[in-house]
Amino acid sequence: MNVLHIVDKYGFGGVESIVDSLIKNFNIPNIQLTYYFIRKPVDKPVIQKNNVIVKNYSKFNLFPLIDIFFIIKNKKIDIIHTHHRKGFYFGIILSLIFRDLKFIHHEHGDILINNRLYNNLFKICKKRINGVICVSDYIRDFLLKNISIKKDKLYVLNNFVRCSASSDIINIDFYPKDNYTIGFIGRLSEVKGCKFLIESLSFLPTNYKAIIAGDGPELLNLKTLSRDLDLDSRIKFLGFVSDVEHVYNEIDLLVISSLSEANPIVLNESWMFGVPVIVSDIESLASLVQDKRNVLTFQSKNSADLANKIKYLLSDGELYLKLIHNGKDNVKGKDLNNYITSLAKIYEKIN
Repeated sequence: MNVLHIVDKYGFGGVESIVDSLIKNFNIPNIQLTYYFIRKPVDKPVIQKNNVIVKNYSKFNLFPLIDIFFIIKNKKIDIIHTHHRKGFYFGIILSLIFRDLKFIHHEHGDILINNRLYNNLFKICKKRINGVICVSDYIRDFLLKNISIKKDKLYVLNNFVRCSASSDIINIDFYPKDNYTIGFIGRLSEVKGCKFLIESLSFLPTNYKAIIAGDGPELLNLKTLSRDLDLDSRIKFLGFVSDVEHVYNEIDLLVISSLSEANPIVLNESWMFGVPVIVSDIESLASLVQDKRNVLTFQSKNSADLANKIKYLLSDGELYLKLIHNGKDNVKGKDLNNYITSLAKIYEKIN
């Protein structure tokens, strides 16, 4: 069986990290994967493998379709597995050209942003799709309710922990400290809501500091906000970090302040490393978290409430340790090997 992954960007986001892990670790007999990346918007070293093709076409260029057409013909592709909105658009076109080609789309959360073209095309072309991999129960239920896709086409495949599964809990004790460090790890785009973490520091004493690990289109705006609020001395921007383990070692808690999110990889990582998490109370995370059991929630877009929850968690040792231990339980079984095995079963069923 030959499967072609079509990915919009070769970069540093959550989708890209999942595909990177498959490139390096997928090794199932009789299933050959090829990876085609349409764009390379950032300076990231390309993985040197014969089955990895990285192009750098402009955002609205349709020439990649010609590349992909010949890959499908020459490699006798049985299944296309698309990611991102652009990958989906290409998948629809290719499924009309190659009538016997199986089409799987991986829904990482784009459907929640309510892009009119994407959501409407999903409804119109749903019969062309052989399967949708959903990264959470919420995504599956959203597609059932809003797109009316048949239930037997939907496969829930939760994201895995991309770090070493052998890592043990780092934060096993709680004690008052002179300084506290709050972490943010992720792409610096507007939807990730990092500005609310920065704003929350202005409500907190000066011994509360932040580490922001990530890159993206909002980086300059966030640095400007930090300067405008006179917080430069309390915030460290690390840029993209390939090995996040040392970041988790440095922080006392992680904030996920997203405005829209499906199944953030950093949530599983934090739980694995024993770092408590504060998350925005958006509906799409409700199937993954429980307030005061495995996370603490704050009112989305409310920086003052986030500041209050940060102070609350770092003053309550019992709750702090409870979130650590329950979080650790939540990631059991969410390792890459199980993920790959489940993905292979989906391919076999659809093919």
